[in-house]
Amino acid sequence: MLSLATKRNWKGRQTGEWQSKSTWHRIICWGRLADYAAGFTKGAHLQVEGEITTREYAPQSGVKKTITEVRAIQIAKLARPKKDSESAPESQGAAA
Repeated sequence: MLSLATKRNWKGRQTGEWQSKSTWHRIICWGRLADYAAGFTKGAHLQVEGEITTREYAPQSGVKKTITEVRAIQIAKLARPKKDSESAPESQGAAA
């Protein structure tokens, strides 16, 4: 099992300010896929394909909770995009 965060950014209609929301997902995998996933480090960019399942459980507190999980069938590690500060600046000067 691993946790995966997705981040959504949008500009608010009323305020015009940028807003952000991160959502955490529980990824379940078995066998060789689990061995592969064990090598991921924090911050790795991943593409996960699988089945979304929802289940309920009642912990000792007695309050029912619902969990949404992704039962992974394929996981791919993606290359991290370069940040603007890492890319080479474009030349803006005139040729002499």
